[in-house]
Amino acid sequence: MRNRGWFIALALAAFSGCGHETDESSFSDSFCEDASADCNGSGECEFAQECFDRSCREEEGYEDDGDFYYKTRCTEEVTLTQIFYPEGGGSGTERVSTDTEDCRYKEEEDYWDYEYDEDFSCDRSTDVDERQVECDPVSCETCSPICY
Repeated sequence: MRNRGWFIALALAAFSGCGHETDESSFSDSFCEDASADCNGSGECEFAQECFDRSCREEEGYEDDGDFYYKTRCTEEVTLTQIFYPEGGGSGTERVSTDTEDCRYKEEEDYWDYEYDEDFSCDRSTDVDERQVECDPVSCETCSPICY
């Protein structure tokens, strides 16, 4: 009887704090490459800038049944902005293309039967927007355009 009471007390202590415990962290990072502008000598110019944005979220914890889980979700976007414009100013085209990759990873360890599962998946998409812009004349072949 004494051993049985000890076992019940130990079991209650072990499982009383298991439900919904989570640790969560996240980070993000964004930066843009130096913009470049170039006119090819024929009066046509191109401006380009590439920007990167990455964010991740991690979570781990225990579910009510004692199963341990760890999961992450990371999203990365690469945005390329290009402007094609005449060196002397006038009508141009702005094109913004965004490539997005959204990845998810999950692993789970079953407390009762020691089974281990993991899953990984990614979704990729590309979005391109193009619009007409009016640009001021540029003062040099490598100067960035002023367009609106």
